[in-house]
Amino acid sequence: MKKLTIRIGSQKDFSVVSLIKEVNKISCRIFLDIENGFVAVENVNDTMIDTVIELVNNYYTILGVDIDNTFKETTSQGTPVAIQTVEKTADDATDETVETVVEKHSIVVGPKSEDDLIIQKVEFENEYVESLINKFLRTAAWAMFSMNVSEKEIGNFIYTTINEISMRYNKKDCIEFSVGDIVDCNYGMHLIGEINGCHVAAIVCHIAPNGMVYLVPVTKMQTDITTKSYIIFNEPEDVIYTNDYYIGGTAILDKAKYVHSARINNVIGRTTPAFFEKLLYMLAHTFDFTDCLTKTVREDDGLVVATEETTDEVVDASIATEKTTNEVVKNKATAKKANGAETALLEVIGFAFDKLDTSKKVEDQIDGFLTDIGMTVTERMVTQSFVVACDIKKINYENVILALHEQFPKVKEEIIKNILKEAFKNWLEKYPTLAEKCPKISLMAVLKVFAKRFA
Repeated sequence: MKKLTIRIGSQKDFSVVSLIKEVNKISCRIFLDIENGFVAVENVNDTMIDTVIELVNNYYTILGVDIDNTFKETTSQGTPVAIQTVEKTADDATDETVETVVEKHSIVVGPKSEDDLIIQKVEFENEYVESLINKFLRTAAWAMFSMNVSEKEIGNFIYTTINEISMRYNKKDCIEFSVGDIVDCNYGMHLIGEINGCHVAAIVCHIAPNGMVYLVPVTKMQTDITTKSYIIFNEPEDVIYTNDYYIGGTAILDKAKYVHSARINNVIGRTTPAFFEKLLYMLAHTFDFTDCLTKTVREDDGLVVATEETTDEVVDASIATEKTTNEVVKNKATAKKANGAETALLEVIGFAFDKLDTSKKVEDQIDGFLTDIGMTVTERMVTQSFVVACDIKKINYENVILALHEQFPKVKEEIIKNILKEAFKNWLEKYPTLAEKCPKISLMAVLKVFAKRFA
């Protein structure tokens, strides 16, 4: 026999009488706690699980299901378990069925020292687990009473542990889903900055043979996004949801990761082919940690010394620096009179242009420049657009995209254009005054002013 715990949400339109009638048809013990939002079912076998879940789903929105395969009813000298149902005749019932419960408890003993006073100590059949449970209780007490953490937040951590143990050892079939689907995922409760939540929407980007799924989490927010790499979408142009709860949102690309398929609760939508293709191309250029490689050189007795891995890079960098310096000296000329867009840009982000050093490599200054103005530094298409702009005589979308396509031949030109426009659109939202003053301004205006500094 198994124990089934179903977490419920909003109540659907029904009468209590009809619910009682349905409950009385099932041969198992059911405890319905509407106030705390759960239904506990004991003595349920495999053939009855679907019936119970379907019954609850007819009357409530199901938020989660936990199945305890290790549940055993004890009636002897062990820990007592009893659930008694006070039944009423279904035809004459006017109130909900009343149930009294004697729940299963661990044995609790009083504190043995001053260190134990903050909690009551719990005894468990296994000494090692018992010590950890009591340590956990002390940690929870410290968080709640010393750090003022809410009971709900502590409860979320507890539910995460319960769910992950169940998912690990309760071998159940995962739901069916496909690449491109939007799913409801149980990420659990973790540290600040990580993805948290038992019901987080996410886009399925890859399904590995070992059951791992690569997900891009989704937030409903479309403004004030603090992450560096993201893509805003709308419904139904980019995605199609199965309900009206979602109308659009933002895919957080730099929070993408593999999770186990057991975390998937259900499928809630589907991306359109065009949007999914765009997302995958942007995702492919989101993670670039090559700037962490050792690039610095040191002088030792008048010699330039580099690590073995970066020797070739240092030689190439020296040649590139000499070439760039010669080009700067050769091509430097008096800047033209700024047009309206250039003037507006200089008023808003002129300080960032002033920090550019024409004697240094363009590539070495792009990340700092983009960080100063608040534009993404993780999208390679964007960073490289500033590089190629310095080598183009006429800066426009056609020429910039053509140059980028030569560097990234596997990425379609239309995708490159969409990436650049999306990044600039997200950036411009941070400067509403600039958008109002120059409603037709584009990334090309920024590239032109940037390239002039190195002309």
